[in-house]
Amino acid sequence: MQQLSGNQPCLSNLVLDEWFAGELDAEARVRAEDHLLGCSRCAARRDALAGERSGFLQAAPDLRALQARVVGRTPRPKRGWPAVVPALVSAGALAAIALIALQPANRPAGTRSKGGTQPQLGLFVKHGARIARAASGDTVHPGDRVRFTYTSDRDRHLALLNRDALGARIYYPSGPHAARVAAGSGVALDFSVELDAAPGVERMVAVFCDGPFLVEPLRVALAAGSRITPAKGCVVDTIDLRKAAPE
Repeated sequence: MQQLSGNQPCLSNLVLDEWFAGELDAEARVRAEDHLLGCSRCAARRDALAGERSGFLQAAPDLRALQARVVGRTPRPKRGWPAVVPALVSAGALAAIALIALQPANRPAGTRSKGGTQPQLGLFVKHGARIARAASGDTVHPGDRVRFTYTSDRDRHLALLNRDALGARIYYPSGPHAARVAAGSGVALDFSVELDAAPGVERMVAVFCDGPFLVEPLRVALAAGSRITPAKGCVVDTIDLRKAAPE
């Protein structure tokens, strides 16, 4: 697998503005971010626009501070999750991961829960110049580019793994712990992969949990052929793509 680059027409400033504002739909966002991965001109314009936005926000007055000054009190800090996952994971969290990795499968490969508020993994596949949403059971080809999205009704911790004929690997994140991701619908992850020539099933496994967890035990279980099934507070979504033999 390797990082992708795009060859689409350059993005307009309007599209970049809509991208910054989160106003693009899932497919348009994937197309734009796929292009930004491989176009240095558009990436430079995006960075310049980001700098302008940052400068404006820094120069703008702190409205909460102004309001507090008017009413004569100091603003209370906002409550929120820490920006960095703690380096140590509790024994309870590790026990939960053991359950995720070792429980037997309760449903056949490729099936997904329907309805409700369960988090889900999404895929877009680029085959030549065509980009289309992919579903479990679809056929893909060596050289196709795959982009990942997720949907979650609330903030969760996410890890994305893959297993094919060559073994199991961690796609996301790059560190040892699952990444905390914000709630959203069709949120694109900031990377993509190119499918290699090994034929067979490409299994994409997304693990969503309420708390932090280590990812490597899941990769080991997946490499050994175990199906990752959810423990309490976790949801696992699996998509199986059938990769055709090289032509």
